[in-house]
Amino acid sequence: MRGVEYEKAKRVMQDHHEEIESRYHPVAGYGIGSVVAPEHLDEAHDEVFGIHVFLEDAGGLPTTPQSIEGVPLHFVVTGPFKPF
Repeated sequence: MRGVEYEKAKRVMQDHHEEIESRYHPVAGYGIGSVVAPEHLDEAHDEVFGIHVFLEDAGGLPTTPQSIEGVPLHFVVTGPFKPF
């Protein structure tokens, strides 16, 4: 799945944060990041961003590719985040 420009990813994340938190529960956090593998960055175009969703466990992990308004969602199971 191809990424989008940073500003679009940012807007979609802000507009849909409640949907992300409720649909993919338990969400530990989320943010904007590259969706291009590091070895392909030199080949990438400007549109390389997506929303990274960090999950506390694999229970909310989707089995098919997901996107919102054309912005790809990338999922990583991290466990809960803990403050220092």
